[in-house]
Amino acid sequence: MLTQAAASRSKPMSTQSHSAQSFALASQAARYMIAELTSEGNLLCDQGSPREALNCFLEAMEILNNSKSAEDGEVAICHYNTARAYATLDMNDEALEYYSKALHAAPQLVQAHNNIGMLLNQIGRFAEASKHFKKAIKLDGLFAPAYYGLGVALQSMGDNVNATFAYQKALTFNPELYPAWLNLGLVCYSIESYEVAINCYQEAIAISSHDAEAFYKLGLAYMAMSDHKKAAAAFGHALKLNPDYEAAQDAIQYSMYFLQEKQS
Repeated sequence: MLTQAAASRSKPMSTQSHSAQSFALASQAARYMIAELTSEGNLLCDQGSPREALNCFLEAMEILNNSKSAEDGEVAICHYNTARAYATLDMNDEALEYYSKALHAAPQLVQAHNNIGMLLNQIGRFAEASKHFKKAIKLDGLFAPAYYGLGVALQSMGDNVNATFAYQKALTFNPELYPAWLNLGLVCYSIESYEVAINCYQEAIAISSHDAEAFYKLGLAYMAMSDHKKAAAAFGHALKLNPDYEAAQDAIQYSMYFLQEKQS
């Protein structure tokens, strides 16, 4: 039989045990709701409904903010997803804010560094963007998108040598990275390395043959080498894909003119 003193001591312990159990159940319920909202938000993003996705992520964040057991990884994911939705809505300031919050919670989040860099590239803050891409690369030296983003930033700042190196690294780790082939071709064309540029454009076209721009740029490279027959063919492909492509319309007339001159 418990003594009165022992009984009085047992009551707080029982209350404490019940309180701990209630806290654990509440935490579990909160995590379940956050997981459900995150899953729904990701699905809505994939379906092209970023506004509805954002609402899900913000609701998940509100639950997380009210949770006393939130872990840094959970906080980072919530902020990251919210930033991603804002970015899709072209709300760049908000996206940058939440990506920064994600990095505050999880500084090793490679994708957040990369996405901040992408946003900064879009708004012309290339020097800042390059810093984030370099941080992403330092965290994951095999992350091709960060090398590509760094290449864009460097190329935009006129550093074609290092941009070329960055694009080459990106393609080493992901040979199917279409925009890296296209941009590498642009760099090579700008330094009059036309044969290499042609190879780059051909590699891009082999990955995706539905982009009129790639054929147009291939035509320009052929024209630079005075191969007007191949240039005309490339411009013709560009116009098949986009009949309203005015630059290609003008270019094919030039190439056909030079062909006729050559034959006469």
